Amino acid sequence: MVNGDFAKLTRKHGIKISAGFACTVEEIGLAVGEKVGHGSIKSLARMNSAVVIFLDQVEKVNCVIETGITVREMFVQVQPLMLPATKVILSNVPPFITDEFLSRELSRHGKLVSPMKKMLSGCPSTNILTLSDKVNAFTKKLQRWAARAESGDFEMFSELHDFLESDMNANSLKESITCHLRSLLDKFNQYFLTENVEPFDWVRQPFTNCSSNNLPSELEDALIELSSDRTLQASFASKTLDEFWLSVVQEYPGLSKAAMDILTPFGSTYLCEKTFSSLAYIKNKYRCRLNSMEENLRVAVSSIDPRIDLLCSRKQAHPSH
Repeated sequence: MVNGDFAKLTRKHGIKISAGFACTVEEIGLAVGEKVGHGSIKSLARMNSAVVIFLDQVEKVNCVIETGITVREMFVQVQPLMLPATKVILSNVPPFITDEFLSRELSRHGKLVSPMKKMLSGCPSTNILTLSDKVNAFTKKLQRWAARAESGDFEMFSELHDFLESDMNANSLKESITCHLRSLLDKFNQYFLTENVEPFDWVRQPFTNCSSNNLPSELEDALIELSSDRTLQASFASKTLDEFWLSVVQEYPGLSKAAMDILTPFGSTYLCEKTFSSLAYIKNKYRCRLNSMEENLRVAVSSIDPRIDLLCSRKQAHPSH
């Protein structure tokens, strides 16, 4: 059933109706037409177990969603065809792309109700303390998801939740999904052994946790002295953990070494993977005769930007004879 031009229609003009009982497309179309006018319906068709209708105005779509419809003297809920995303994840974003640019581009597709949050996945500045927190957080999420899935609640998986609501025969998938989440939790615990990092909280918050049982008496006294230094406390917020503990190496050498022994070990294989990716890019099939790769890899994986203008200014392209 088609009426009018589709040129200006978008997903915002669409609604989705799942009656939950046997009824025809025409019955649902007549019920919607009684709410907003039969001439407002531009398209009407059945898709899977739901009926999708396009209206001529977004305001009428919102009206039908708020009030619902009545089919065979039974109330039927109406859902928007385009559900708002609760979370948008962008990966592999180049560093020169600013947050303002991303916000502006994302705002073209909808309203941003909260500021963007950066996730330090694959970041070279992470350490075993922060990564341990992320592992523990994800493990707790898996436990909660498995418990909710076992009770039939899949709200945390928005697309799966909508699918299970629209397809009444999909309830048989709940047991396999719950089993999969339990298996994923077991495998995750197998690869990432849980370890208590609370004894090392003094490294991250030296001015809050001014005592630690795992430190010798001499270093614990030094930690108390450091935590009482308000000048260092003022500079702590503007520095990374590495920068802060390296800055106090002259005044508190033992404490600085103990902190760096915790922060120095690699928390992930990021640098190794980055080096191999750079090697595959540099030594490709067109440059397979390159033998010395150390200098090239050092430039490729270094966080220091080369000063090309300065290097070029020290060279003369065509030396005089």
